[in-house]
Amino acid sequence: MIRPLLLAGFGTALTVAPAFAAAPVSRSANAKDCIDVSRIGHETAESRGVLVFHMIDGKAYRNRLIAACPGLMNTNGFWRLEMEPSGSQLCRGDRVRPFDPRSVRTMGMHAYPACGLGVFEPAPDLAHHHGGK
Repeated sequence: MIRPLLLAGFGTALTVAPAFAAAPVSRSANAKDCIDVSRIGHETAESRGVLVFHMIDGKAYRNRLIAACPGLMNTNGFWRLEMEPSGSQLCRGDRVRPFDPRSVRTMGMHAYPACGLGVFEPAPDLAHHHGGK
């Protein structure tokens, strides 16, 4: 559903599509729209467009981002991943931002692009993987 948003003081209507509209439509029956942030143990990047969330209970979820994410592969090294969750959950349409902690103080977090998450697919092939950062 697309809904108009009236900007106060401007008298201009802006069309706003919900965040979920851009996410891929194909998904498995076991896919989840959200995972609990407090249950994330660590994350690893499989590619510039795929992020794996390793949960503290031994489960893993593969997330195919809406688009390739610059710097995502660097999170397997020294870079970190800032998450922008919906409250206590990280959901489809929320954003993550890979950043270099050495230069974020001088460049600012805005210098690093935010990347949209897709659905969370169970990754049984990675479950119980206890590697970390």
